[in-house]
This record gives sequence, structure tokens and C-alpha cells, in this order.
Amino acid sequence: MLASKLNDTITIREVLETDLALYRDLRLEALRFEPGAFSADYEEERARAGAAWLERLRGIVQDPMQTLFVAEESAALIGMTGIARGRSAKTRHSAGIWGVYVRPAHRTAGIATALLGHALFWAQHHNVTRVELSVTTHNARALVLYKQTGFNVAGTVHDVMRVNGQPIDEFLLEKMLPVD
Repeated sequence: MLASKLNDTITIREVLETDLALYRDLRLEALRFEPGAFSADYEEERARAGAAWLERLRGIVQDPMQTLFVAEESAALIGMTGIARGRSAKTRHSAGIWGVYVRPAHRTAGIATALLGHALFWAQHHNVTRVELSVTTHNARALVLYKQTGFNVAGTVHDVMRVNGQPIDEFLLEKMLPVD
């Protein structure tokens, strides 16, 4: 398991099945307070049964093609970032980052950068040479973070989702990783 200390109080690590309640709370918070940043819907996710949440988390934990990193402070999850590799022989060299979220009170502590760093390290360890992610075009703060982490805008995708009837556009970003 990949884990490290960000500072004296914050640990970045891979999620565990025992994190179920904390993960659910963090994910629902992200969907509720940042509805334009995620394609999943808060009300639909909140209505999911506990068994469905466990199945989803177990799938992440047990699948060697993906992982979810969490930031933990004082036994609370304060951030997360997932990454998943392509499944076919033609796409295994590529991975997508998803679910990037840090609680607002912790957003200036370098947690998102550390989470992304862990995801990119995981990708390199799994022979991934290309990583992509998307960010809504109105999320300037996240765009700056991704560019500082070495991602480049590859294009714009229009009307990806609609929030309160309003179309949301996204930038597709990519980063090429060195081959070992």
C-alpha cells in the first residue's frame, strides 16, 4: 500500500474497506457542495443503499487497475483522488484521474497536489505513460493546480453535463509520463 505523511497531522494513503462511512461522507459532501465538478448526482448517490457503497469501495480496493487515495487527518478523511487504468491491451498505457476533492478548510495545505502526486506515482509504477483528467471550464483554481502538476489542456468538450439546466463545458487535460 502506498502511503506517506504530508506533514505531522496529514497522511496520504490508499483507501481501505474500513473507510466506508468516511468515504461515503466525503464523496457526498463533494457532490453536494461542488455539483458542477462531478458527473454523479448528489441525490442519486445519497439514495444508494449501504451495500452498493460497500460494493463500489470494495471494487476499488480489490481492483489492481485502479485505486483511490485519501488524505486523512485525525481519523477523518479530508480529501481524495482516484485513478484508473485502461482495461484493454490497447489502453493499459493510459489512465484517468477522477474524483479530486479536498474539503474547503484544507484547500491551501497542498493536499490536492500531494494526492495527485500519489496518483501519478501509482501510474508510473503501473507502466502508465499517459494520464488524463477533466475539469469544468469555470474551475480556474483547479485548472491552475493541474497545470502546475504538469497537465496540459488537450481540448474542450462542450455540454458534458447539465446542472440546474445549465450546460457545463470541460477542459480535457493530459500529462505524458516518462517510460521506465
